[in-house]
Amino acid sequence: EIGKSTVTDIILENPSSMFVEATAKLSNTLNYSIIPEKFILKPRQETVVHVKFTPTHFTNSESGDMTISTQEIGQWRYYLTGKGEKPTSFKV
Repeated sequence: EIGKSTVTDIILENPSSMFVEATAKLSNTLNYSIIPEKFILKPRQETVVHVKFTPTHFTNSESGDMTISTQEIGQWRYYLTGKGEKPTSFKV
């Protein structure tokens, strides 16, 4: 529903033997946020990043690009898309 958020988890794997600092950037910050925006990838481990979607329309899809960048092991790029649902009715 409009104004209600959903969260999707993305798993990132660090294949290297070093700690790696990563930064996430979004092209659509109105509808999407990343928790956390900056984080450390531990050596040879997986890290979970939470992508939060908050729709502002229920008639159109809302999309954006997310890039997670590191200096040591490169970057990940994701295309995000979501669509809000019509509000549910409630008793007055």
